[in-house]
Amino acid sequence: MPKPICIVSAATLSLLVMTGAVSAEPFGKAGANVFSAENLMGIGRANVDPERGGDTDTTYFSFFATAESHTPFDVPKLAYDRFVGDGLTVGGFFSYSDVTDRTGDTESDSNILLIGPRIGYGAGLGDRVGIWARGGITFYTADFDFGLGSGTISGVGLNLEALFTLHVTPGFMFTVGPVVALPLSGKAEAAGGEEGLKFRNIGVMVGVAGIV
Repeated sequence: MPKPICIVSAATLSLLVMTGAVSAEPFGKAGANVFSAENLMGIGRANVDPERGGDTDTTYFSFFATAESHTPFDVPKLAYDRFVGDGLTVGGFFSYSDVTDRTGDTESDSNILLIGPRIGYGAGLGDRVGIWARGGITFYTADFDFGLGSGTISGVGLNLEALFTLHVTPGFMFTVGPVVALPLSGKAEAAGGEEGLKFRNIGVMVGVAGIV
């Protein structure tokens, strides 16, 4: 998959710092709102499994958008979660990228959209460290045009995350921990027809978040 140009930006990260700096609520307190920029860097193992042909595994390292995305699940994304009760979070995430790449005389265009809901449980283990377990469903679709052909990839996946929260201030933190994405469904459609196409991803990812 192409390098993502995600809506996560330096301005977004600055906003997280500024919003987080004004919060003094302990992590896990009911009523708190968490704004996150996720999958900013990490290392993982991606599996691509087409219905026809053998599957492939790739080990990757990502730093912001400097590395290629191998599955829809490892792209940077923005998220919002609310503590609806002490420890219990309900939220969702979103990402969109649109990429044009040229290799020699060949130009390729692609875009990917993913969105999904999730629930979780978060609690502080002290002033500087907490835990945040989350689970959700990812819906994704991607369009591509490589000059010689075009098509669409779409599917649904299950996301499971077990994160540590590292609090720089009471309202600003880093998140780091293992993430797993498992396919529930997936397909690729092109001029030649339609076939099943599923993605799996396991890795350790880093993000940032502000609490207000």
